[in-house]
Amino acid sequence: MTDDEKLSRLAGLTGESDTNLLSAYLSLAADAIMQRSYPLEADRSGIAFPARYDGLQVRIALEMWARRGAEGESAHNENGVQRTYEASERLLSEVVPHARALGGA
Repeated sequence: MTDDEKLSRLAGLTGESDTNLLSAYLSLAADAIMQRSYPLEADRSGIAFPARYDGLQVRIALEMWARRGAEGESAHNENGVQRTYEASERLLSEVVPHARALGGA
């Protein structure tokens, strides 16, 4: 999926027309995936984003967009209405970390 396709899909899901905002969410989602996927790499700039996580990137960006204004909130109760959000960790658990063997024998 191209970046434009991800942006279009996210725009369709959110109804948001601010492409700069949606691009920022997609970028943050990609960063989270790359950090989880390559936890031991200090510089991930030369590593291509794995295409198998394209859909996950959109889902994480959608989750971030949906929680605007409630960042960090784990529970909310007002006038008898209670809101609880699932942790983003659930989505990031789909990412498989990469590792490499140290020195040969």
